[in-house]
Order: sequence, then C-alpha cells, then structure tokens
Amino acid sequence: MRRLGLLGFTAPRGSAGAASKIQLGFAWVLAIAAFSLCVSLAHRAAVLEPMRDDSRTFLCATRLAFQGGSPYALDELTTSCRGWTHGNSIVQPFFYPPPFLALAAWTLAFPGYPLAGVAWAWLNALGILVLAWRLSAWSRLSLPLCLLGTSAYYPTLFNQQVGNVNVALTVVLLESVMRISGPWLAIGVLTKLSPVVALPALLARGAWRSLAEFAGTAAVMIGVTLALFGSGGFHSFVNSIFPVLNSGTYPFDVPRLDGQLNHAFSRVLVRLGDDPTHLSPAANGVRWAMMLGMSIAASWRGRDEPAGSLGLLATAGAFGCVMVLCAPIAWDSHLPLVLPALAYAWHALSGHPRGRVALGTMYVLLALPADWWQRLSYVFPEASGVLGAAKMLVMVALYVTCVRPGGAPAAGVA
Repeated sequence: MRRLGLLGFTAPRGSAGAASKIQLGFAWVLAIAAFSLCVSLAHRAAVLEPMRDDSRTFLCATRLAFQGGSPYALDELTTSCRGWTHGNSIVQPFFYPPPFLALAAWTLAFPGYPLAGVAWAWLNALGILVLAWRLSAWSRLSLPLCLLGTSAYYPTLFNQQVGNVNVALTVVLLESVMRISGPWLAIGVLTKLSPVVALPALLARGAWRSLAEFAGTAAVMIGVTLALFGSGGFHSFVNSIFPVLNSGTYPFDVPRLDGQLNHAFSRVLVRLGDDPTHLSPAANGVRWAMMLGMSIAASWRGRDEPAGSLGLLATAGAFGCVMVLCAPIAWDSHLPLVLPALAYAWHALSGHPRGRVALGTMYVLLALPADWWQRLSYVFPEASGVLGAAKMLVMVALYVTCVRPGGAPAAGVA
C-alpha cells in the first residue's frame, strides 16, 4: 500500500473517499505551483539574465571545443564567449571532463546563444520532472510528494537559475545505484568526476558484468569525444585541470573555505593549514581518506541488497552525501544530490516518535538558502558556528541514517 504523506499525502493509493481526493488534488496543486516557479526562474535566467549563469560557460566551452579551441584556457574561453554572447560579464572557467562536451554537443544545433540558453533551461526543467518521477519510483513515495519536495527545494531553484547540471547528475547517480548499472555510472563519472565514489559498490557486489559495461561505455564516450573534438581537451584536462582538482581546490579563485556558504568538510579541514582559501596537503589527504572510507562503508551497506530495493536507495543516498561532503567546496547548488538520502530518511524516520518532525527540520535546514543562515549568524553571533555548519551536520546525520545496518523498512511501506 502506498501512502502519500503530509499535507494530504497520507491517503492510501486507491482510496475512493472524497476527502482523500481533495487532499490529493491539493497535493498536486502545491507540487505543480512549486514546479512552475522553477520553470519561470529558469526561463527568466536564460532570457533576461543570460550573462551570469553556468550554462553560458557550458555552451561556450562546447562551441569553442568544436571550433578547435581549448575550453580549459580561460582567456581563450572568455574571448570566445564574449564574442558569441555579446556580453562583457565575467566568464567562469570550464573544468568538467571532455566527455561532458560530447553530451552537450546537441546545443551546437542552435546558431545563437539566446536560443541555446533557453533550450538548456527547459531541458533542466524537464530534469526536475524526471528526478521527481525516479525518486517516486525507487522510494515508493507518491509523485506529488516527490515533485513538491524537489521543486520547493532552494538548491533545485538555484540550479535552475544558473543552469547547473546537478539535478541531472542526481538522476544519473540514482539510476546507476538502483539498477546496479555500469553504463549509468560511466556517464556520471565522465560527465562530472565525483560519481566515482559509487564505483566501490560494484566491486563490493562482485558485479563484474556491470564493471565491464562501465569500461565499455566509458570507452565509447571517450571515442565519441575524440571524434568530435580531438585529443587536445583530454591533454589539457589531464595535465592542467585534474591535478588542481585532485589537490583539493577548484581552478578558479574561491572565497574562504571556512565561510558559511561552504557545506563540505573542507570548511573544517582548511584549519589544518594557513591558507583559508585552499586545503593544505595534509588536509587534502584527510579529505581523500574520509571520502574513501565513507564510500567503502556505503558500498558495504548495499552489497547484498537487490536491485531497486530500499536498501539500495540508502546506498544511493549515502553516495550523494559523500559527493557533497567530500567535495573541495560545496555550494547550495550541490545539494540536489542529497535528495535520495532525504527520500530514504522518510522511510527510516517516519515510524519513530517525532521522526517526521526531525525529517522536516532536516529538510528545511537543507532547503533554505545558505545566506539566510549567514544573516541569522549576524543576529545571533554566539551561534554562528552551528548555523554556518548546519547543512554539513544535517548531511552527516543523513549519511549515518543511510549506512546504519537494518535501517530499511519492509518493502512496499511508505
């Protein structure tokens, strides 16, 4: 029996009661309203404010690479981007793996930047629907609850505004873990390196066929990228970008890692060194050790779980937390990756006294903009440390909930 949750989401599936239908209708109204807000913000960002989003970097990098230039050379990217978009604002560097460009090659069909930006924004909006649908399918929670929870979540709105890809990446992570799928995982790893934390899950299960499919898909993606863009991008990424990412930072200027807008462990680890904007070698070593240990623990948690089970949803949720917590720096835009953990926590906590209150509190802490907590710290300076680290602490709690043995309820109960 499927249950719908709070605010009219509690009626059993198939219930014919008039009250249940009214509650379900109210749930859909809320979910559609929240999703409409996401779409409107994405469209506004693409049409009225196109000069400040991440999608501009992605689109310009793809076009530059196709023309034979280097998307990893910031000066070259800036010159090309300003010429194509007719704007003079700052251009963010591109530091994703070269196969990302192959997946974005469809944007080359649009001759002008405005049309390409709008198409990217609408594809991102479709990603929200897909994420809600897949969360509902794998978590056994209702679609309106998942759509509302995804759309009313500020990190999702932020992704829509700037045109980032973390909503789509969450879908890829979810499908790769829940299906025990090597191809899905290869797409994630070669699009944005961080999903590699889920690779130990295939090793822990002895999923050799999935590992072979992972290698085969990766080879195909690399081959297509080489055919479209040549080998220069791989050379630049391996020699210039990856070493910087591996050292625990990003290849552009960042604010203090101990600032309240950073939700990763690096906000604490940076104190092991003298530079507040970069991790010291020792701190970066600790970060890598934590990432490896947490990934192994999550993989061990799901080693015997069947495909599509709630136990594997816990594993996917744990990996999402690891990808955020162990990143060199994590903004609100990274937090859609935590949504699978929240979906699993609904099952793990809702049966306990005050469990849904705790879950609601965690959702609110993650869902609200980080700068709200920053402003609160000015009002309550004695609590600034806790307020600044609130999202990091919630993700730690969610990770523990996901990897805790025996935490999955019986299948089919929501």
